[in-house]
Formats: sequence, C-alpha cells, structure tokens
Amino acid sequence: MNDCVDLDVRPGDFFGILGHNGAGKTTLVKQMVGLLRPTEGVLQYCGINVTKAGHIVCRDVGYMPQSAHALNALNVAESLLFTARLKGLRRNLAARERDRVADLLGLASLMDRTARTLSGGERRLLQVGVALVADPLVLVLDEPTNEMDPVRRRQVWELLWRLNRHEGKTVVMVTHSPREAEQVLSRVAMMDAGRVVRTGTPADLVASADGRLRLRVSMDGCDSRRRAMILKRLRTVCPTAQETFDAIVGMVPRGAIEQAVHTLERLSVHDFSLAPLGLEDVYVRELTTDGRL
Repeated sequence: MNDCVDLDVRPGDFFGILGHNGAGKTTLVKQMVGLLRPTEGVLQYCGINVTKAGHIVCRDVGYMPQSAHALNALNVAESLLFTARLKGLRRNLAARERDRVADLLGLASLMDRTARTLSGGERRLLQVGVALVADPLVLVLDEPTNEMDPVRRRQVWELLWRLNRHEGKTVVMVTHSPREAEQVLSRVAMMDAGRVVRTGTPADLVASADGRLRLRVSMDGCDSRRRAMILKRLRTVCPTAQETFDAIVGMVPRGAIEQAVHTLERLSVHDFSLAPLGLEDVYVRELTTDGRL
C-alpha cells in the first residue's frame, strides 16, 4: 500500500525507484501502467488520466513485471510475435519486430525454447524483450536485471542507456542495485513503507552527504577483544562506525579524516580504505531507523 506518493517523471528521464522489499515499488509501477487503481489521487500520462485511458498506456508503454506467468506455455519466438500482434502490428511487421528484438538482446538461440524451460536470467531477458516490442515511447521495468548473470546484466544496462540517451525513450525502473543504477539514472526516488522519502539526481543525493567518506577497516585475523577495542576507539572520531562480519565500516566527516587515520595508525591498523560515498551509501542511510550517516 502506498501513501501520498507525489512524483513527476519527465519525458526523457531515466528514473529509478529504490527501496527494500515491501516498500511499495511494485504497487507503484502497477498503478503507473493501469493494472492497479489508486484509492485516491490521479495518475496521469501526458496529461491523460491513466485509469480512464488505459488503451493509450498500452500503446505507448512497454511494461515488464516482476514475473510473467502468462508466457510460460509459449516459446520465445511466440512470446515476441504475439506481443507485437497485441500491440497492433500486422503479421509481417510483427514477424520483423520479433526478429529485431531477438537480435537486439541475443535471443536467437533461444527462440524455440518455451519460457518455462529457461533459466531465471534468460526469462528476465525475454521479459525485457517483450517490453521492447513495438518500440514503445516509455519503458516501465520492475527489477529487469534480477537473476541475470554479470554479462547479461551489463548488456541490458548498456542497451537501456542507449535507448534513453540516443533514442530519447523515457525509462522508469525499479532496482535493488544503486551501484549500477548510479551510472545511468538521471533521477531517483527512494521509497520506504509506501512513501517517497527522497528524490533527486544521483549527484545531488550524494552531495547531501556533505563530503563524508566511507571508511572500511578489515578485521581479518583479529580476535573479538581486538575488534571491540578498535571499534570503541574509532567511534570517538567516527560515531557511525559499526562491525560487520569481516570489517568495521562507517562514514567519516572530512574534518575528522586525519584524526581517524592517526587513530588507526596508533592501533597499528594498516588494512583500511577511505572512499567517496556513492548512491548506495545514501540509499542505506535513508532507510536506517535514525537516518544518520
């Protein structure tokens, strides 16, 4: 369930929706494409009420859900062809579109395979292909690279980047990968408990960290007593420091960097790193209970 969501996705945006499981992301994108009717408020596409003009959304928007059980009995070629026909393409144009999308995503070797026999990553790739059929103006994608191997994941990110930057397509994407998304997103909405808690460009969101750096101190080979001592000393200069299974991590204000390094040197700790924050750090900060860096 979503609560008072107010978003404006502009033409040509590469818009990311980030949030943990149950934050309301899938509910939101289903409402965007008219599959769920909001109890209050209005969803508009180019000034048109989505709930009253679903046929326009079907024409202009390519939607990829989290799962697509309707495809299970079809092979890859049929899935692409029938989607093209449902989008209104004549049989010969639909066949061309099937082949174009298959070539675009490297699906040629899978064309005779039924969806239920594909691996998880292959099914996700087919779902991306179905969303791309008929060259829609807008793409709404719910975790498109989930279950994909690194090679296919990079392939899809690069394809979406090209479609956005070079063809002007608007992309709205639910993702759990802020590190990858940071490279291509033009704007981001962070969701928690059905609400949008932050929006902005990745650069603006990262800048809100006020120049803090991410500190990581390796704990390999340290017993529990030494770990506890290092953590206690670090918290005097880095209050957010906390222990993970193999390291101590925290966010250090720029004014305390020198002091943090000296503290580690006095403790004879040499295996540590300091790095600028990324979108993932801001994302995690926003979804913690106290909201502190």
